[in-house]
Amino acid sequence: MDVPVGLELKPSPVHGLGIFATAPILYGKFIGDYVGEAMTKAEFKVRYGNDIRYTYWTKQNFPNTKVYCAKEKRNFITYINESMEPNVFLKKRKLYTMRDIALGDELFLRYDSKYNRDYIL
Repeated sequence: MDVPVGLELKPSPVHGLGIFATAPILYGKFIGDYVGEAMTKAEFKVRYGNDIRYTYWTKQNFPNTKVYCAKEKRNFITYINESMEPNVFLKKRKLYTMRDIALGDELFLRYDSKYNRDYIL
């Protein structure tokens, strides 16, 4: 698994491992792409059932939903922990900052279904 320059994977005080800034990152900066095996929702259901961890869903209409699954080969984005106060977001499989991120800060996404997002990690 490749972690972009300026980030590192290390133990998180929140949960397990997390992604941390090794340098300041400015608001609106593109950080990286969500990478995973592409398949339809129907193919995903046959293979993994209801275990939606480590996946990115482009739409929610069955069965033609495109799913990008990072179960077999984890993407660095799957290590970003959840927070009610996220500092990054995903849009069309691209990760961006929502505000300036300081050196040493952990990156956080919001997983809650009420949050405007098009992914499930």
